[in-house]
Amino acid sequence: MSEQPEEAARRRRPESAELEAAHSLTLGRYEQQERRRERRERRLERQESSEQETPTRGDLVKGKATLADIVEQLQEKEASPGHPAGPSLPQPRELPPGRLPNGLEPPERTPRPDRPRARDRPKPRRRPRPREGGEGGGSRRSRSAPAQGGSAPAPPPPPSHTVQHEGFLLRKRELDANRKSSNRSWVSLYCVLSKGELGFYKDSKGPASGSTHGGEPLLNLHKATSEVASDYKKKKHVFKLQTQDGSEFLLQAKDEEEMSGWMEALTSSVAEHAEIARWSQTLPTTSSTDEGNPKLREAGERRASGRRK
Repeated sequence: MSEQPEEAARRRRPESAELEAAHSLTLGRYEQQERRRERRERRLERQESSEQETPTRGDLVKGKATLADIVEQLQEKEASPGHPAGPSLPQPRELPPGRLPNGLEPPERTPRPDRPRARDRPKPRRRPRPREGGEGGGSRRSRSAPAQGGSAPAPPPPPSHTVQHEGFLLRKRELDANRKSSNRSWVSLYCVLSKGELGFYKDSKGPASGSTHGGEPLLNLHKATSEVASDYKKKKHVFKLQTQDGSEFLLQAKDEEEMSGWMEALTSSVAEHAEIARWSQTLPTTSSTDEGNPKLREAGERRASGRRK
């Protein structure tokens, strides 16, 4: 008979041990719930503070905050019912809500006076935006206004005649204004190409005195053409020059190199004439440029008067 109380005591010991384990497990789960609740409240406070406060440069460094969030998510996942747990433990008895296994009520949560809420914290001061133009300030320049100290780019200068060439050539006059010339003999003349015009002189001193051969006017090379006179067989190194008014000349150089130099100079001068003509056509008749330049204003007035006539 003495063995029965001992066996009953042995049976009670495992039951009491299981009950204590269940109570401790319930207490641990309650503490975990409390921690999770505190973490949720802290997370809500951080969200409210991030919505109400302007993020500073230091708040953008999220290394520690991100790591803390990851740890909290892992702890919540481990404490969730669907997460696989270790060895099964006996289920505790159902307790009334708001009570611990030992029958005591959970301690009330007291607010922390040393940690104010996010809405009560002072907002960080924003740094004033630096003004343009240095520390001294000054009026802000609009984007459309030109930079101070810089001037508008100067307009390109008008094209002009730059080609110059001179030397002795043999000349034969073939046509005068589309008519056969009366004097078609060869004569040695000093030829000068300057400012888009070609002048014929008796010698090299003629350009200084201004007296041309026979008082001939200078040839304007506007729309003139030059080419090798391949159809003329009596002399070598002969090239042909035709002007806009229908005059035609045969010119002979002493060698091939001299002939090429003259033809190149004549072609360049004709090209300069064309460029100047294009520039004068695109130039507006009334503009600020004309008002500031008397020569251009006079040229515009002459063109306007010619149109009215």
